[in-house]
Amino acid sequence: MRGQFERISWDQAINEIAAGLKAVVDEHGPRSLALMGGGTAACMSQGAFSVGLLRAMGSQYFYNALAQELTGRYWVDGECFGNQNRHTVPDLEHTDMVLMVGKNPMMSHHSPRARKHWPAFAKDPDNILVVVDPRLSETAKQADIHLAIRPGTDALLNRAMIAIILQNNWQDQTYIEKHVSGFDKIRPMSRE
Repeated sequence: MRGQFERISWDQAINEIAAGLKAVVDEHGPRSLALMGGGTAACMSQGAFSVGLLRAMGSQYFYNALAQELTGRYWVDGECFGNQNRHTVPDLEHTDMVLMVGKNPMMSHHSPRARKHWPAFAKDPDNILVVVDPRLSETAKQADIHLAIRPGTDALLNRAMIAIILQNNWQDQTYIEKHVSGFDKIRPMSRE
């Protein structure tokens, strides 16, 4: 009965779930099914079972937090450091300004002891915390400057910042010549 809980057997529960999934596939096709989760650190077997069930029903759509949150980070680390297992960690003891773009470490905890360190950093009058995020996130609430850009305009913001740096000759040209390839090809894209 909908809206109420009642104890049922495992066989009945499995049969009801199977019937519900079959009804969705019959009405909307297998592309209407997707799995969110699975393969987590807490239960690897859940991922294997769930993906197997999903495939058996004809769907290929499997998502987890890694796809959204960390895949890009590992790719960038691999490109920057030559190894996807090398990561940067903010050095808050030796930093006086932090610029975050679309990052909310107060919730994601991608920096050690985030809930202790970020508020302390933000409260220090010698530091500047800038958060670029359309949302007023938990970290943006701590920031000295919260730039609430429209979603999808972060590339334009990056281009504008690069243009300002180049117009004022603030770039480290020696570093660029030593470590950057193709800079001359992309430099004209950041003028004006």
